[in-house]
Amino acid sequence: MYGRMRPGRCVQQNYGYIGCHTDVTRVIATRCSGRSRCEIANLEAELATYQNCPADLKVYLDANYTCIKVATDRTGECQRHGTVTLTSPIGYIANNRTTRSPRGCSWVVEALPGQHIELTLMDFTRFPDGSKVKIRASQYCVEYVVISEQGKEENVVVCDGDPRVDQIYRSRGNVVAIRLSEQLTGRSSPVHFLIKYEALGCPYPPLSSDYRIVRQKDGSITVTCNATRQSYWTLVCRNRKWIGNLGNCSAAALGVDKSQTWDIENVLGIHILTIGCVAVIVCFIIVIIGVVCIRRQSRRPHLPLMTSSASTSRRCVDAKSECYTTVGSMRRGTTGRPGRGSTSGEYTHIWQTRRPTPVATPAVPECATDDPTGPCSGFSTFKPPPGHIYARPSFACEGEGQCFRSAAVARLLRLRPRRSARTAEQEL
Repeated sequence: MYGRMRPGRCVQQNYGYIGCHTDVTRVIATRCSGRSRCEIANLEAELATYQNCPADLKVYLDANYTCIKVATDRTGECQRHGTVTLTSPIGYIANNRTTRSPRGCSWVVEALPGQHIELTLMDFTRFPDGSKVKIRASQYCVEYVVISEQGKEENVVVCDGDPRVDQIYRSRGNVVAIRLSEQLTGRSSPVHFLIKYEALGCPYPPLSSDYRIVRQKDGSITVTCNATRQSYWTLVCRNRKWIGNLGNCSAAALGVDKSQTWDIENVLGIHILTIGCVAVIVCFIIVIIGVVCIRRQSRRPHLPLMTSSASTSRRCVDAKSECYTTVGSMRRGTTGRPGRGSTSGEYTHIWQTRRPTPVATPAVPECATDDPTGPCSGFSTFKPPPGHIYARPSFACEGEGQCFRSAAVARLLRLRPRRSARTAEQEL
């Protein structure tokens, strides 16, 4: 801070205008940050434009700084192998240190298996345009570093810009290679920046081949035994350490422990199988009940349906017998469902048909004479019969609207005429 922040030796009492100050971190950082030492010759002239306190107040600069340790190639590994491997979980790479290494040297940050690496850029270079950090955004940007990772085809090029601190990369695996751009060498204006690397997450626990590890989306892991897959444990990562209990999956331990603990997946599978079996049994019972009901319905005797209007027809047994009139047959039906369409399978409702009352045959005398009072001599006069006499019977109705009529059976009543005396004499 630059200004009069608080009372001091020169100004011991606040008269209401003490507390004026300006943040000049950006200005001082371009002169001192990222360096082992810095010097500002004319501080007041450098910061005159940032003065906002009264002219009669003496202003001052209040600065705080921290020294951090950066990575260096003290063993000459870069010159021998072309790479410098960094294995610490947190560290910094300063460009003013790495530029002293041979060209083409890469700084390889390697974390433990199961962890990923995060890179943060701290830019202390002052540029008048105030452009932001660009990742291959323009061909005119000043390249700082090139980041590569195994398994990725394209490299990431990080350029200069603003803000001063910005996260530039997050790896998928546990190894990242950082190479400083060749554009940094031979520049008229010096470039100063730091790259912070940090290994995040927890490494996989050192387990034997008897275990199987599955990483979850929330960062936790599930450990199961390869031999049985019946026991599982869940571990949670906190501050790069796994928290949770882990059982023994060795063959000896599994042989001693006879109790079986089912995991969530097996229990869920058993529940699904049980529900499926119950559903199949219920469906089978419903089908059986339906088949039984259909068979019972088909075996139930059909009830005739009475119709409001009945047709009459004339039926004869044979050509020589009598004919009679009957009420037309009604279609059979089931209860609540009349028959449709075809007339096949009909029933004829036949009531007992009465035959006509026979007509009594009159008694024929043994002899006939013209004189009915005379004695019967055994001879009489023959007279031809006048013709056939038919009797037509009639019947009363059996019920209202239903009468049965039948043609009477033809009966020939031939009456023997009386013979006169003259006829008898002629015959003699």
